[in-house]
Amino acid sequence: MVKLCDQAYQKIEETRNLNAFITLKSREEALQEAEKLDKEYQNVSAEDYPLYGVPISIKDNFCTSQMLTTCGSRMLHNYIPPYDATIVKKLKQSRCLITGKTNMDEFAMGSSCTTSYYGMAANPLKMELMQGKLPMDCDPNNWYMAGGSSTGSAISVASGACFASIGTDTGGSTRQPASLTGIVGFKPTYGLISRFGLVPLAHCLDVVSLLARSVEDIECVFNLVIGQDENDLTTVDHKKELKTNIGNLKGQTIRVGIPEKFVSSSEMDQDVSDQYQKLIESLSHSDEFEGTKFQIVKIDLPHSDVATECYTIITSSEISSNMSCYDGIKYGYSTEVPQEFDRDDFFKANRDAAFGLEVKKRILLGNYFVLEDNRDKYLVHAQKVRTLISQDFSNVFERDGCHVILLPSTPTTSITYDEWLSKQDENKLFREDYFLIPANLANCPSISLPSGPSPKSGLPIGMQLVANKFHDLDLLKIAKFMEQNVFCETKRPGK
Repeated sequence: MVKLCDQAYQKIEETRNLNAFITLKSREEALQEAEKLDKEYQNVSAEDYPLYGVPISIKDNFCTSQMLTTCGSRMLHNYIPPYDATIVKKLKQSRCLITGKTNMDEFAMGSSCTTSYYGMAANPLKMELMQGKLPMDCDPNNWYMAGGSSTGSAISVASGACFASIGTDTGGSTRQPASLTGIVGFKPTYGLISRFGLVPLAHCLDVVSLLARSVEDIECVFNLVIGQDENDLTTVDHKKELKTNIGNLKGQTIRVGIPEKFVSSSEMDQDVSDQYQKLIESLSHSDEFEGTKFQIVKIDLPHSDVATECYTIITSSEISSNMSCYDGIKYGYSTEVPQEFDRDDFFKANRDAAFGLEVKKRILLGNYFVLEDNRDKYLVHAQKVRTLISQDFSNVFERDGCHVILLPSTPTTSITYDEWLSKQDENKLFREDYFLIPANLANCPSISLPSGPSPKSGLPIGMQLVANKFHDLDLLKIAKFMEQNVFCETKRPGK
C-alpha cells in the first residue's frame, strides 16, 4: 500500500499545475496511513475489501470530518465539518485511501470550473501546453477545459493520480467532465447512494456519482457505496429495488434506442456527429459482437428539447432556498461586525463578499421563479414538464422494449477556456449538458464512455447510455460489453 500511495502522490505532484485539488492530505499523513494498512493487510479478506488501500479523491461538496469542505466557495473557506458524509464513511470502512478534496464550480453551479473560488482547472490531455505553469498563470488560449462541476474529480482520475473519484451529478456534472477527459462517468438511479453529508445544489436532482477509467472500476466502487441509509430518507433498499432483464449477454439481442429528432435539435460539432453515426452504423450492420446482437430502434423523446429550461427553473428555485442558510453567523465567511449592528445588512455584506457571481445570479433567478405571482407560471409548469419527460423515457423502455438509449455525452470535445468564456454572451453555457440533463429529470441511470478520439483534435469523444430506473446493473453490464467490444480504442491516461 505504501508503494501505491507513493506512486499516487508522485503523480499528484507531477500534475499539480492542473489545479485538481482544493485540499490535499499531506504525503506524510497518507504514507503513515498506508503503512498501517500494510500491517493489517494479512488479516483482511480480499473479497471483503476489494479496494483495500486504493487512492480515491472526493469532490469538495462532501463533508469530511478531518478535512476542509469548501464547495469551491469563499463562503466555506475555513469550514471543517464535525462528521463524515455517509459515502466517505463507507470508503474509510472499506480501507480506501482518501487523498484529498477536488476542485469544483462554486456550490456545483457551473460546467467548467470557471466559478470556483480556488481557480480554474485544466484538462490533463492538453497539459503539455501549460509548460509547467498553474492554470491561472497561463494564457487561456493555451489550455483546455475539463468540464464540471466535478472538474477536479475527473482530472484526478484522468491524470492517473487516483483509481476513482466521487462526484455529484445534478444535470450532467459527472458525465460531462468524464466525456471531456476521456474517462467513464456513471450517474446511478436517484436514491441508490446516500446523499447524507452532501452539501446540496438541488435535493430533488442531486445524485452521488462515480468517475473511473473503466466500467469494471466503476462497478467495484458502486458495490461498496450503494445501500439504504437511515440518515437519508430518499434512499431505497437496493436489494429490493434493483431490477434486471438481462442475464448472460451472449445470445441476447440488445435493443438500442436512437432519438434522432432530439439529437438533431442540438448544435453538434461535426466530429461528434460523425462518431455518433459511425457507432450507430457499427451496431446496425454487424451481425453480432462476441455472440451478442444489437438492434437499433428509432425512438422519440418529444419533451427532452425543453429539458434545459425545465432544469434551470427547478434547480434555481431550490438554490434560492438552499443558499439561505449561509449568513456568516453559524459558519461560513463573516465580515467585520459594524458598530451599529443591523442583522439584514450584516447578512447582505457576508453574502455579497463570499458568493460568486454565478451563485448570486441563480439565487436571484430562483427567487423570481418562486414569487407568488410566478410560481404557477414557472415552477409548477416545469414540474409538469419534468413528469412528461419521465413518461417519455418510461415509454421507450416499457412500450418500445429498449434496453438502453444511445446519445452523445456532449455536443463538443474539450475547448479552450477562452472559447468557453466567450459563450457567456451567446447564452450557450448549458450547451454541453444538453444531452445529459434529461436523464436527471427522468431519474434514470446513465453512463458516459469514451468512444474514441476526434480525428480533428485528438481529444476524446464521449457517448452516453441511459437505462430505465433501477436497471443500473443492466446498464453497467451493457456498458462494460460495449466498452470492450464495440467502442473504438482510445488512449486513456493512467492506463
